[in-house]
Amino acid sequence: MKRILLSAVALMCLTGFNAVSFADELGKMKDEMKGEMKSDMKATGDAMKEEVTGRKDEMKGAMGALKGKKDEMKGAMGELKGKKDEMKGAMGELKGKKDEMKNEMKMKKDDMKGSMKDEMKSQKDAMKGEMKGMTGY
Repeated sequence: MKRILLSAVALMCLTGFNAVSFADELGKMKDEMKGEMKSDMKATGDAMKEEVTGRKDEMKGAMGALKGKKDEMKGAMGELKGKKDEMKGAMGELKGKKDEMKNEMKMKKDDMKGSMKDEMKSQKDAMKGEMKGMTGY
């Protein structure tokens, strides 16, 4: 019986040591997996940061190009505004010439009207005189 009891105790001790050893191994595996996951997460995070930084730099470059185009467009708009002002000046000149010609034509028309009026009046008076002479008055 002693042997059976000793065998049972020995078996229980071995089982207990195995359980402790197994738990210890599980703890080590857990720590290893945590380390691996941390390194994987860090690598993924670093890759994402690099990608974001790359895209950010790309966007900055694109914005710089757009700003250059904006400045170019401003220059072109200034040039067009200068041409517009130049044309306004030319239009003002033409309007002045138009008004001048209009006034000149009006004066000629008034002169013609006045001379025709005088001529018509003299012809009317002459006809009146003729009519009076014919009727005897």
